[in-house]
Amino acid sequence: MKTIKLNIALKKNVWHLIFLLYVNCFSQDYKNIEAYLNDFSKNEFHLNEKLSEYIIALKENHIESRVSTTVNTILLKLNNLNLILTKHDKGWNNDVELRNALINLNLLTIELIKNDTFNLTNYKEMSLLSTEEILRIFDEKEKKIHEYYITLKKYQDTKIKFYKKYKMNLIQTNRNEDILEYVTEQGLIFYQVGVIDAKFIVDIKSHDLINIEKTLTVLKQICQNVYIKNKLIKLKLKDTALQKMTDTYVQTIEKNNSILYTDFKTFFEKQEELKKRKELYKTSKISTEEYGAFVKNYNELKNRYLSAFDMIQKRKIDLVEDWYKSNSEFITNNIKLEKK
Repeated sequence: MKTIKLNIALKKNVWHLIFLLYVNCFSQDYKNIEAYLNDFSKNEFHLNEKLSEYIIALKENHIESRVSTTVNTILLKLNNLNLILTKHDKGWNNDVELRNALINLNLLTIELIKNDTFNLTNYKEMSLLSTEEILRIFDEKEKKIHEYYITLKKYQDTKIKFYKKYKMNLIQTNRNEDILEYVTEQGLIFYQVGVIDAKFIVDIKSHDLINIEKTLTVLKQICQNVYIKNKLIKLKLKDTALQKMTDTYVQTIEKNNSILYTDFKTFFEKQEELKKRKELYKTSKISTEEYGAFVKNYNELKNRYLSAFDMIQKRKIDLVEDWYKSNSEFITNNIKLEKK
């Protein structure tokens, strides 16, 4: 027990020491602009690192409490970063333009994490909402993420301007930002289609024919918008694997759910007819043989429908895994990560 307490105490002291050293690096007077920018880039990297940790936490941790703990830790670290920047980064010769731009970007990052904008994994919760509410949330997420990338580009412009002002060479990283925005767009498409697909399955399992038809209509509209959007994307990359995988995913989901709808409607109509036949049989208006033959026919149809349903759902699982694999490979092949 004493050993555990000692380890905890040591860890606390180590983190406290790291924090003091970190603060001290900004409290010092820099000999030249190069030294200042070198330390500043570590803070920029810290922000990118925490955002990456958050996205990974959402994708890999399926236990809500664990995700919540990770997110709270990340938010604490991002808030500490802003505290350090505000109190101890006095800029270069009191020029805090670059510092302020990073603080603003960090504040927006914190806000979007807090309000769940970057969460593109909450399919189950979203599938229980109405299609109207789902579309409203889609629209809100798209707008906020678009605003985030505008802010990110403004930060990059400020950074370029700052480096030019002090005649420093800047290795351009805009390509990474463009690719990340592209990956995010493909991720949003994948998320939106996935949510509507999950909503469609909820309606199917509830035998809610009206909502099934409504959700399928929304899915078709989203898919058409995706086809148009992906045709307009002009990313200067030879690697089109992710976009092709997204198109395959969207087309397959639309096709499979159209098949499911047709199969379910046939099954649903047969089920409604069975209810009527059952009442007729109870009042001796149809014979035992006639009712038995109908029940047999109904059970055969039901088994075919359930078998087709299971097969389609299994294909979807494989398709989702293929998309994640393609997404991961695209990021690995096209984004250069710096190490600090």
